[in-house]
Amino acid sequence: MVAETTSSTDSLGGTVKFDNFTESVSAESLHAAIQHLLKLLRDWKLDERTILYILVALAVGFAIGFAIGRFRVSRAASFQNRGEALLSRVVLQNFVPPDYHLMNHVTLQMNDGTTQVDHILVSRFGVFVIETKDYKG
Repeated sequence: MVAETTSSTDSLGGTVKFDNFTESVSAESLHAAIQHLLKLLRDWKLDERTILYILVALAVGFAIGFAIGRFRVSRAASFQNRGEALLSRVVLQNFVPPDYHLMNHVTLQMNDGTTQVDHILVSRFGVFVIETKDYKG
């Protein structure tokens, strides 16, 4: 590790030197926190009820995290409708790099707001803007 020395002038006009000051403070505070946690764990007497509470809290936390993760995945998947997903898959199979580059869900800043383009296919032959519709019936 290379030791960096920086200096700054304090309000009284003196020079203060920092030799990895932030690293040493971070390491000391981390060490103090670990020592404090180890002391708490050594002094902590676990009974059956406490262990049960910890296991229930972990299960609830896991369930909440799993539910949030599923919501985020389903929300991201619904961002692209079936027609857009199909077109992306077909274009990526038939128009491969380095000659073609596909961009999906591009948001462009306009004077009066923003607009969203479903697909932009960039190639050495030109730029193709593709708007996808997926209708049934």
